[in-house]
Amino acid sequence: MVMSLYDQQLAHLPFECDNCILHTCFGETHVLMAGPETAPPLVVLHGFDMPAPYILEMIQPIIREYRVYAPDVIGQVGRSDTTYIPPRDNNYGRWLLEVIDALQLKRVPFIGVSFGSAIVMDLAVIASERITRAAFVVPAGIVKRVIKPFYKLILPWYLYKLCPSPKRLHAAIRPIMAGAEEGLLSLFEGVIRYSRHLVRFPPGPFNREKLSNFDAPVLVLGVKDDIFFPADAVVSRSREIFPSLVAAELFEGTHIPASAVRMKMNYRILGFLKENR
Repeated sequence: MVMSLYDQQLAHLPFECDNCILHTCFGETHVLMAGPETAPPLVVLHGFDMPAPYILEMIQPIIREYRVYAPDVIGQVGRSDTTYIPPRDNNYGRWLLEVIDALQLKRVPFIGVSFGSAIVMDLAVIASERITRAAFVVPAGIVKRVIKPFYKLILPWYLYKLCPSPKRLHAAIRPIMAGAEEGLLSLFEGVIRYSRHLVRFPPGPFNREKLSNFDAPVLVLGVKDDIFFPADAVVSRSREIFPSLVAAELFEGTHIPASAVRMKMNYRILGFLKENR
């Protein structure tokens, strides 16, 4: 079911996508590519179990101006291998390094969303010179995980998995998504009901020492009602750990913000990416 939703979302995108399969030591990695082929390259890492077609739909204004490479994160829902990657020992960073090497991208800007942000930070620990700019949206990897999701989110997910109903589905996603957008609602329904792994832990949290060589400009965009990563803590810790932080800003909304808020984030990221380009 989840892969049929993947294909439906891909077919509904209002722009053409190319794709390729890359071989890494962690397994095969599927990458979607969108945007003008002659435009500057940009790599986007999606959040947990929200594969490439969904994140591409969310960043349409950016795709108009960049050649975007969006890998399906290995070990998660998507068309990459489902191999589990332990978050220790910079495994995710090494995987991402192999991906950009295979794409022949020498130095490139990144957008990381939620779990994807921590993957980019993991790359920054081992190969910071490959990152020219980084925008982190509702980022993992900055503060420690909080306990709250396990009773406010994970428990309703398992209740829905055991006994599905529309009421339980809405209860399961309400803490993380502002409004029940049809495409995302269907994705979460599929993930909760059919995925074998409802929890995967990202690498991090990272500290100033680990990121001491990461001197690329960084933009952090959080939300005020993030169930996973407390907003004030994300802002204050971003100022501590990123040597070249440009800004840490908060927007209204939940971990998956409403479409209007996502649009504001897109244009803020575009402005950041174009600074001194």
